[in-house]
Amino acid sequence: MATLQISGLTKHFGSVLAVDSFALDVEHGAFVSLLGPSGCGKSTILRMVAGLLEPDAGTIRVAGKDVTWLPPNKRNIGLVFQSYALFPHMSVFENVAFGLRRRKVDEGAIGKRVGEALEMVRLGGLERRLPKELSGGQQQRVALARAIAPQPALLLLDEPLSNLDAKLRDVMRFELRRLQQELSITTVFVTHDQEEALTMSDRICVLSQGTLHQVGSPREIYDNPATPFVAEFFGRSNGFEGTVATAGDVATVALSESVALRTTHLPAGARPGDPVHVTIRQESVNVAAANATDDGIIGTLELVSFAGSTAQFVVRLAGGIELNAETRVGRGGDLPQAGSTVSVDVAPADVIVMART
Repeated sequence: MATLQISGLTKHFGSVLAVDSFALDVEHGAFVSLLGPSGCGKSTILRMVAGLLEPDAGTIRVAGKDVTWLPPNKRNIGLVFQSYALFPHMSVFENVAFGLRRRKVDEGAIGKRVGEALEMVRLGGLERRLPKELSGGQQQRVALARAIAPQPALLLLDEPLSNLDAKLRDVMRFELRRLQQELSITTVFVTHDQEEALTMSDRICVLSQGTLHQVGSPREIYDNPATPFVAEFFGRSNGFEGTVATAGDVATVALSESVALRTTHLPAGARPGDPVHVTIRQESVNVAAANATDDGIIGTLELVSFAGSTAQFVVRLAGGIELNAETRVGRGGDLPQAGSTVSVDVAPADVIVMART
């Protein structure tokens, strides 16, 4: 049975449609991410589920109970904000105990529950500290402990990693996922970070301008995007408008009169002459020094950027088409120089083609 069931959820802010008939079922123990750019409606959905905003239409059920119009404290939900919202004058213990006291948990059980929650987030022994005496990562763990101590049916996380530095954010991704799996707690996670969603989620909901574009596993969405927006939102991508040149199991798509690519991703029913949208992820582009026997597309290397374990290239093809590529580089490996002539190749399976709308 689904722990969270959302149907037809809609929200306007004045004349702006922030969320348009959003629907989602989240199974017990699943980790689901709401992913999209700023303003796509993901935090608005989370706030409606939490009871902090009232929807204009739709229903929200938690563990089978209709909570659409219930106040937040009646929903059996744990919530972690981006800012953590710890009480600065309270100790770690009192911050974690706060929700338990609001729920009138027996005082004798509070100490045990707080201790268990702090051990789960690896903060045992810090009960007497104030939030100002903790690092950013520790403050986040206190907020998590406070959310899970009441043993909620559903955990909501509103971009809880965005205030951390890059290294700590990487560590906390895995800590958060470890904790979620240990507790088997149903979790909805809001983020604009594709890597966070890919590495942490069982399923991802990709949103844009209040509309749900696709729901699926990280691999499904990355390998088989349903719309051009999804294709280009994930990873570093090149997007082009093209035309079907030839159809078949391995088809050809023309980007210009002189640049064509082979693809195995032609939309069903597509015929020569049909307009299409083409997406090529940067890591799928192979760039090599050109020679007389090359079968690849010839271009000029305009920019080379070394980024540690990877290098990024900008290649200008015939007709002014600009193609970005990213490739791993070995230690001490030579990089081609800007201004050199290079050959570009993309495997047909990596050329994603969709009907142009």
